[in-house]
Amino acid sequence: METIDIKGDDKNIFSDNKIMLYEYNELLNKEVPRGFNDIEKIEDLFYVTNEESGLSVYKNDFNSLIENFSFNGDSSNSLASSSPTKLMYINDKNMLYIGSIGSGLFELNLTNKTFKNIRSDQGLLSNNVYDFLNLNGRLYVQSGSGVNYLENNLVKNINIEDGLSNDIFHKESLHINNNNIYVSGDNTLQRFNFTDLDSKQSKFNISVFNLIGVDEFNKKVIVSKNEDGVYNIDYKIKTLLVDLFPDDIYKSEQVQYF
Repeated sequence: METIDIKGDDKNIFSDNKIMLYEYNELLNKEVPRGFNDIEKIEDLFYVTNEESGLSVYKNDFNSLIENFSFNGDSSNSLASSSPTKLMYINDKNMLYIGSIGSGLFELNLTNKTFKNIRSDQGLLSNNVYDFLNLNGRLYVQSGSGVNYLENNLVKNINIEDGLSNDIFHKESLHINNNNIYVSGDNTLQRFNFTDLDSKQSKFNISVFNLIGVDEFNKKVIVSKNEDGVYNIDYKIKTLLVDLFPDDIYKSEQVQYF
């Protein structure tokens, strides 16, 4: 490790500052990270991602490793990915978001040190996460196949159905200017007004397409509704199989039932 003092006159903005150089050494500086994918500073802690050690935490400087979240077999308290990318800290949630290649998006609750994984089967356009943008209560995620955003614990997206063309998006692809979010790629620079997303919030009316009852002998029977629209369910029915459908085709495949 080497310390370089930068000296100059009063007009030098770097005056009285120091640039600290860190170099990994198995014998002398083995706690120093072997590389950096991203760094997020939260108070006096530095959160660091790289392929060698996953997610590590340092205090004050990179000589003071205090915690490592490499996968230990339990995905609730360790990072279940060997390829973390970008970091984004959301102060009002005390949440650290971690992108990855192939493993989706991770949330680390810094209050209780627990992880949550969000993947493509939960709404991400891709399990490759490259960039973040936090704006007005929404976390935008560039996932290589378009843009997702998290809002009210739901995963939504902006894709070709909204006019976003496919491209080889840059790793630093999300930019804000006034009310516009720009998405940059090798071949295009696309933009959308993020305030327009509010007008596209669809309220779905959910209807029952089919209702099947299963009794204790595993016999199935169709449950019909009467002229008043009421389903009469026999007391012998132990299980109900319900097929539902929304009345709006706009992104209807993203409707989730709980």
